[in-house]
Amino acid sequence: MPKRRTFEKKLAIQNFKSVKTEQLLKSDTLSGKAIKELVEIVVEVLFTPRGYRVDTQLLSPMIVWDFEHTCKLKGITETNPEGDLTDKNFPTELAAMHFVTRRLSTLGWKPINVWEEYD
Repeated sequence: MPKRRTFEKKLAIQNFKSVKTEQLLKSDTLSGKAIKELVEIVVEVLFTPRGYRVDTQLLSPMIVWDFEHTCKLKGITETNPEGDLTDKNFPTELAAMHFVTRRLSTLGWKPINVWEEYD
């Protein structure tokens, strides 16, 4: 059975035309005219013939706000334009869950529920 977990992060955006990662990471210190939004990501761990795979679903226009942060989240680099999450196959379900939880935690995302099975 696939497993799913939701992560959230509070973002504050001052200028939609020039949003940078530094602004998002300092969202608690922004003052004045700032748009604050709660952003959620749903992460799924699926079983494939090659092993367990991680899939992320952004539930807000995160890619519009900060392309750099989205690239870090999905592991997108010049050598891997699709991101490393699409290429990674984990030997166990637990390994996949730990990997994605660690990556999101280092980027400031907090889990709001436990890993749960779904159909």
